[in-house]
Amino acid sequence: MVRNGVDSSRFAPGSGTAVRAGLGVGPDTLLIGMFASFKPVKNHAVLLKATSQLIQRGIDVQLLLAGDSVARGSASSILELGRLESLIAELKLDDRVITTGHRDDPETLYRACDVTVLPSLCEGTPNVVLESIACGVPAIVADVPGCREVASLCPTIRTFQSGDVDHLVSVLTTVYTQRHRLVDLGRLGRDQVLLHYEESRMLDEMQTAYQEVLGQRGA
Repeated sequence: MVRNGVDSSRFAPGSGTAVRAGLGVGPDTLLIGMFASFKPVKNHAVLLKATSQLIQRGIDVQLLLAGDSVARGSASSILELGRLESLIAELKLDDRVITTGHRDDPETLYRACDVTVLPSLCEGTPNVVLESIACGVPAIVADVPGCREVASLCPTIRTFQSGDVDHLVSVLTTVYTQRHRLVDLGRLGRDQVLLHYEESRMLDEMQTAYQEVLGQRGA
């Protein structure tokens, strides 16, 4: 098995201060990022509901949603976007949610976040999680296959029970109360990603796999 690889030179730690300011996010606000297209399987609603509960607890939080607003031609995606817009209005989160659409420079947005969340109902290997951690930004993921495998190799990734809003709120509240640890967690998380998911390692393993196959065919 050859694991996915992340470009650790592009996705690397850096200052997100200017980007936060450009987004209108204060330095003391907990900025939660979610990087995913608007499809039902990504389960944005869980994070929106969790954000609402955090605000009710008096936590200063904003949510950054980066990704395609519509997955080209997909009726389910169009319906999902409408549902999420209605939910944002229902939860009175209009001034707490920032949407960016597709971006060619996601690394700049990762660095602006305090933490990222991927609440998907199912996943393969989640590249957005690897990219976030490579940028030194801790991640929280739903405990589903794919995410679970990455979390087993990178223990700084925190998990929550898939679809469980209360559990996600609990994890995010702990993150907020222990914000002083995020820099150290980010540094350790990057080390773990470089160990298991660095792009050069992936390419070396792919080359070895091809060489083995070619050697067997030539035998």
